[in-house]
Amino acid sequence: ALLEKMKSAVKVAEAQGAAPEHLSEWQQKIEELEAKQKHIASLIAEKTLVAPFAGVVGTWMAPESAYVNPGQPLVVLRDQSQWLVQYRLPEKYRTQIAVGQDLRVRTRILPEGVAAKVTEIAPDIDPQTQSFSVTAVLAESHAWVPGMHADVAQKLVDPS
Repeated sequence: ALLEKMKSAVKVAEAQGAAPEHLSEWQQKIEELEAKQKHIASLIAEKTLVAPFAGVVGTWMAPESAYVNPGQPLVVLRDQSQWLVQYRLPEKYRTQIAVGQDLRVRTRILPEGVAAKVTEIAPDIDPQTQSFSVTAVLAESHAWVPGMHADVAQKLVDPS
């Protein structure tokens, strides 16, 4: 706003026949202010965080006032448009579960449960726990919070 006022004032002064040395001095000040404005804009652009999706900021991974490098993770961004539940099953059930299967997920907050559908089954079995990981997407998003514990009720298919 100040820069625009200065430009207008210089135009008025020029129209009123101000001395060329004064106009030159004012024009130089305007150019200095424009350069500072561009520099400030570039500093702001360097500090702007851009996310690949709309979400909610979760955990901060960099301490306040810390120097960070380009590409260094700063925050955990949570996509709340789709909630996932991840759970493990013993290896003996590996042939009785399939992508697309329906299940029910219950928590203390939602004891009635919410419908979900299996979207991914890990291709490997953990040798220590003798179990495999399953991911399901919840049909509705209620009062979910990342890291919540849940009970999963799922009918297994006949392996034959």
